[in-house]
Amino acid sequence: MTNTRKALIAAVAMLVLCAAVDIIITARSSRQGAVTKWFDAHSAVTEGWTSESVTWEDYTNAFNKEISVDGLPGMAFTIEDTEESGPRLIMIKDGAKELLFEPGWQIDNAYFCDINGDKAPELCITRIVGSGLIDMRIYAMDFKAGKVYELSDRGQNDYLLIVKDGRLCVRRQTPMTHETVLEEGQLQLKNGELVIGK
Repeated sequence: MTNTRKALIAAVAMLVLCAAVDIIITARSSRQGAVTKWFDAHSAVTEGWTSESVTWEDYTNAFNKEISVDGLPGMAFTIEDTEESGPRLIMIKDGAKELLFEPGWQIDNAYFCDINGDKAPELCITRIVGSGLIDMRIYAMDFKAGKVYELSDRGQNDYLLIVKDGRLCVRRQTPMTHETVLEEGQLQLKNGELVIGK
């Protein structure tokens, strides 16, 4: 066998190996774990967000109650209401409390779900940001990596977490009015960014 033929076979084998690794990585990052609801004020939403579609009963029922989640050992989570800054999402670890997000903006729902395939669920929330011109954003807190990721497009799109067919999904909709659902898909964390999967 000539050296050229050997080099060609080696190159083809390397391409096949790279493609296989890419497929494995893609499959791993797109596979979601189980969805655990913490609270959801939008659980009645079907097509778009309206003030009538929001119910805070589920949210307020979660106040001062601790929950634990499979895959996050030694951690518990609760909501505390404070007069000075309103409701706060709290993580309790080794007896110490830690504020998860800065207070001041409304958090409409919160779910735990492994969205990056690392076997540890991320805390994923829908948050309303702004005054006057407001927008809805998605945040995902990766406890294993110690990072927070954001999906937002102020003034162009609003994003809402929903559960569909047992999967944590994102609904992209027209800003402010939410009259039109533009896209829906599974929430994924790929290459350090939150994306809407197909």
